[in-house]
Amino acid sequence: MTIKLPEGYKLVELEKTDSTNLHAERLFRSGQKDGVTVVWARHQTDGRGRQGRKWISQEGNLFSSLVFAPDTEPMITLGVSFVSAVSARDAIEEIVPSLKNKIKFKWPNDLMLDGKKLGGILLDSAMRQDLPKSEFVVAGLGINVKEAPKFSELAGTSKSTKVIYEPISLAEYNVTAEKLLESLVNNFSKNLEIWNKGKGFNEILESWKKSSALIEGSVVTVAIGPKEYTGKYKNIDENGNMLLDIDGKQQKIDAGEIIGGSMFSKKVDITKAKSPSKNSDLGKLR
Repeated sequence: MTIKLPEGYKLVELEKTDSTNLHAERLFRSGQKDGVTVVWARHQTDGRGRQGRKWISQEGNLFSSLVFAPDTEPMITLGVSFVSAVSARDAIEEIVPSLKNKIKFKWPNDLMLDGKKLGGILLDSAMRQDLPKSEFVVAGLGINVKEAPKFSELAGTSKSTKVIYEPISLAEYNVTAEKLLESLVNNFSKNLEIWNKGKGFNEILESWKKSSALIEGSVVTVAIGPKEYTGKYKNIDENGNMLLDIDGKQQKIDAGEIIGGSMFSKKVDITKAKSPSKNSDLGKLR
């Protein structure tokens, strides 16, 4: 099919690349800086998740990255992650109406379906040398369209991973990567305009919160490096930080991995499970 993109968006279609995020960055640094460049590859040989984790790239799934110059300060640029999540949800619901209100977000960057991981977002950016602004931002989106990774493939994606969330795909819904990409980019264009260099972040955030898997007052455990923090979830603030009530004091979490919470039950602690049984509840965390 011919993929139709909004004005100002250019598609770079590849049979294979190391990483769509890395490829998008190379294109931008080589001079392709006008508008938004969309990199789509059918195969990735070195796909990446957050914190350098390996992204399992199976044929038929969506591997895509959008790169552009945001003209914003780095803290504001982080809002593009929320734009990406909302756009992915909107695209899936547009193609599969029966999934409306079923796509959930696990802060800060995961797409969930039925408590299982459907996809993830990886944001890369770099600072300008002359101004305190982001030179570019790359929004990478990986979604399990045709197949979900197996536990044996996920267990070795990172030595730092403690918890792996059970994966899921859209295989039963007759979705193609091409169709999803077209809808994703068109929704991204709409939501990027709403975001408007951060001026409309509150509207994007409110849309994100409607699909948040986090429930106010629920107990959540977050890992930040080797340390773990457990508290009651309060909210996501105006900068995208998670607010936790820990022993009666409000704490702001700007980065970390949710490794515990009743709403994320379909997971396994791989530090305790050496070899899963057929009936184990397994998954991944990136």
